[in-house]
Amino acid sequence: MGDTLILTVNQRLARYLFCKYGEQQIKSGKMAWESPPIHEIKSWFRSQWLLLN
Repeated sequence: MGDTLILTVNQRLARYLFCKYGEQQIKSGKMAWESPPIHEIKSWFRSQWLLLN
């Protein structure tokens, strides 16, 4: 996925996008794939803050 990062306003949207991405990959005939990182923005900021401290 390279430098891809997807931030969403809530966890529900993050889960939805994760599932939709998987569905898209299955429809395109893939058996396995690397999923992009999809995170809720508050938890992502928190995790980044903890990495810095």
